[in-house]
Amino acid sequence: MNSLFPVIKDFVISAIIALLTANLFSLSNLVYQIIISILILLLIFFILRGLDKMAKRMEILSILYCEVFIKRVLESFDANIGTELNHTIVNKIKLFIILPKNKDELHSIGERIKQLDRFTLKNTNTRSWFVNGKLLCDNLIVFDTPSSWIAGINTLIESEKIKPKNVARLLNKMNEGIKLYAKKNMVYENRKLNFIEISEFETYFD
Repeated sequence: MNSLFPVIKDFVISAIIALLTANLFSLSNLVYQIIISILILLLIFFILRGLDKMAKRMEILSILYCEVFIKRVLESFDANIGTELNHTIVNKIKLFIILPKNKDELHSIGERIKQLDRFTLKNTNTRSWFVNGKLLCDNLIVFDTPSSWIAGINTLIESEKIKPKNVARLLNKMNEGIKLYAKKNMVYENRKLNFIEISEFETYFD
């Protein structure tokens, strides 16, 4: 029974991440969303089964976040320039990713993002993305944070007994990993994609 526990744990983690990731897609694409959920679940599960260190598992989440969210949202920007959102014609769109330094920031950033306005962006394939942000004149500022990290961090704390200072170190490593991966694998103008800390994010609520 003890030998089955790690397998069950990895499967549950994979399922949670798959559901969180699939929710980035429009609910109107239900069949596509189900297929994506299953594929992501299987991918993550098999990856987790082949890795021994939790840090490596968290790095996989960082890559998925870049590929599934950041990349897809950036690709939708051009298709939404000149469109009307909340009775405003949008001329510029920027994406700000808030990178947490510790577990408390990870949770608080997610809660603050929920307080922002919600928008629907469509790409050239007519798929929809739900994002949170603010309209400043004719500029749409989209905010997000890697919320899929929460399940993994909680697992580290509860089952692996990792200390808060080590959680902070791991988050810092993943933050740098996301920025490096985005720089190497995503060719976009710098002004469209920005990585910020929670202190800068808070200024948009003043």
